[in-house]
Amino acid sequence: MNAADVLKWGDHFYRSSLTDIPPSAMTTTGVCGVWSVKDVAAHLSASECVLAGALATLVGEANSPALQDRFSHGDAWNDWAVDQRRHLSFDAVMAEYDDAFHRSMALIARIPPEDIRRAGILSWYGDAYDLDDYLVYSVYGHKREHGAEIRHFRSALHAG
Repeated sequence: MNAADVLKWGDHFYRSSLTDIPPSAMTTTGVCGVWSVKDVAAHLSASECVLAGALATLVGEANSPALQDRFSHGDAWNDWAVDQRRHLSFDAVMAEYDDAFHRSMALIARIPPEDIRRAGILSWYGDAYDLDDYLVYSVYGHKREHGAEIRHFRSALHAG
């Protein structure tokens, strides 16, 4: 598996889901529960920051605040992370996502393929799983899931 391609195609699907949504609809709730498109974007931005933090630890960098926040807030993290970005514009949320995505892409290139396939490399994710598993299930799959919700919302908007 090519880890950089997994990241690239997850990003591509997510970004393409955001096309043709009018700015006035970005804060309309109901995309994913009570979340709006902007809220989903904030959630995925926070998730991308966590990914960048996790990848950074694998190349010897210090544990990131985003990764620490993810662990310290437990099950409440999703709503907490969205609330932390509530004051930001959609464009600012996407700028944060872009920065974290580009950092993730740069970091994944520094991780040797044998480490990407080493079970237990992310001890907090589970001893039986490697980085490829995390990228496919928790990153790519996550973007596909929320991208599909956004696409459904977008279709409903355009249907009237």
